[in-house]
Amino acid sequence: MNIVLFGYRGSGKSTVGRLVSERLGWSYFDTDDEVCELLNADTIADAWKTHGEAVFRQTECTVVNDLIRSDSQVISLGGGTLTQDKPRHAISRCSRCLGIYLMCDPEELYRRTTSDPKFSQTRPNRPELGGSVAHIQQMLAARDPFYHEVADHVIDVTTQTPEQTVDAVMRAVG
Repeated sequence: MNIVLFGYRGSGKSTVGRLVSERLGWSYFDTDDEVCELLNADTIADAWKTHGEAVFRQTECTVVNDLIRSDSQVISLGGGTLTQDKPRHAISRCSRCLGIYLMCDPEELYRRTTSDPKFSQTRPNRPELGGSVAHIQQMLAARDPFYHEVADHVIDVTTQTPEQTVDAVMRAVG
């Protein structure tokens, strides 16, 4: 089995993913990190700047397909991964994948992303979309149906610590 964590940026996918993998003794993979490695980029922002979003997304599809072929892994997806048909369908059809949506209120997502000084340095700059709570609400309105489509479990992480979220993931795993 693989545990696949997804949700909007700032929902805690990477933090929780690392902690769950440690608890289970499984391998951990962050698709953003894997894509950056393949594209020889230090950050997602660098990958987008050098290669463009289309190449990043195409590489992301390849990474997801490769990762879900193995077992005993915790995989954290990029926030936009499931907006693409190929990875969304691959994960939905994967009998070895347990999809867990880390859902979070837009206000808390905004607080988390704006309070992390490294966040803006490592993520693509999308000034046309703004960085407000309203923008997050707009993005979630578009992405939430995809997240729910793939989710076997939904965990509201708005008020939870990473450790509480890990416990909730472990309960979902059974």
